[in-house]
Amino acid sequence: DIMSRMIGAEIRYTKMGYWMRKAPYGFVSEKIETQNGKRTVLRPHPEESKFIIKMFELRAAGSYTDKEIAKEINKLGYKTRVRYVRSKSDPTKVIKQVGGNPLIDTHLWRIVRNPIYAGVNVEKWTDNQPVRCAFEGLVSIKLFNKANKGKRIIMENINNKVSMHDQEAPKHLAFKNKKNPQFPYKKYVMCPQCSRPLLGSASRGKSGKYYPAYHCNKRGHNFRVSKQDLEDRVAEFVGDLKIAPDKLDELFKAVEVSWERSNAEYSKQLDSVESRIQQLRNEATVTVGKIKMLTSETAIKYMEEDLMKIEKQVESLLDQKKELADKKPLNISKVKARVKYFVEHLDKLIFQQIDPIKRAQFFGVLFDKAPTYQDIESRTQKTPLFTGVNQIFALSSAKNSHLVISRGIEPLLPG
Repeated sequence: DIMSRMIGAEIRYTKMGYWMRKAPYGFVSEKIETQNGKRTVLRPHPEESKFIIKMFELRAAGSYTDKEIAKEINKLGYKTRVRYVRSKSDPTKVIKQVGGNPLIDTHLWRIVRNPIYAGVNVEKWTDNQPVRCAFEGLVSIKLFNKANKGKRIIMENINNKVSMHDQEAPKHLAFKNKKNPQFPYKKYVMCPQCSRPLLGSASRGKSGKYYPAYHCNKRGHNFRVSKQDLEDRVAEFVGDLKIAPDKLDELFKAVEVSWERSNAEYSKQLDSVESRIQQLRNEATVTVGKIKMLTSETAIKYMEEDLMKIEKQVESLLDQKKELADKKPLNISKVKARVKYFVEHLDKLIFQQIDPIKRAQFFGVLFDKAPTYQDIESRTQKTPLFTGVNQIFALSSAKNSHLVISRGIEPLLPG
């Protein structure tokens, strides 16, 4: 719940134009007071920002190639950010240093194409739509467009909104994503006429406005429903969905079996760590006894090194034991209460998912057979309770084994 609220808030603030991630090269993060509370924005880095501005200016001039621009920027002293890689077992120990490299033409191309330097943010949390940031960029939109030479253009529209257009790639190079977040239900809702998966696309009207819709018009018939209508029908359908009361006992038994297995696995891991710690401590005791009997300084030195290695291993195992303590399975009564809540509110379990693809996948798990749009729209079941849900909910074939059903699906437990 805490993670859902936190990430959900970060997404909302990102769509408002604030910054929620590590500052990119050329910027530093700064928290300021706003009408939405204390929020993070980006400010020009005192040293790095001058390199970014110079890149855009040289590329917009059109007098240099990318390799020549990279060479000129390197002469000014450009280096990538330096960061340190630390040991997993000992965070105080630095294994290596990465970064501090000169600029190359491919890195220059990635920087020049990044709209954040023009004060525009495009990412997954903005639904891949351009959003004007609540802070100024390092360069103007005009300079950004000139530097990109038509391959990427930012356009300023009315109401302080922006749009971004890329030059179309050749068909053989175009990226085709079957799991399109704009049309997440196209593989989970079938056409009412041919019972095959719906397609999803947006057609442009005479005014230039796009109208997204799910459709099936390439198979000898024409069926089309707007994106909003279909997703509204899905929400209404899930809101009316219930699980038969006589299946609840079987569901809770499955939860208990899964919890017992999880608890047994946890105890096994904890015992293994405890056993290893005790074994290493015994080795340390034996090593100390041997050191007392030795007279050679060289032999004592090597024995002391072995003793230090043992101590580090013990410290690492103690940290692992602490992590296991934090991952201790919840009390079974709390788990049951949580499961009961989601049984009574299946719509919240599904629609609290931030990722549209995950939301559609949760919806698809409800069914043994994918429903058509007509099934979802009419909701005319033969019984008051919908019984066509997947066995993970009905548990009709899980009498012998309450944990894993015939299809190999294991009930998902919160936590």
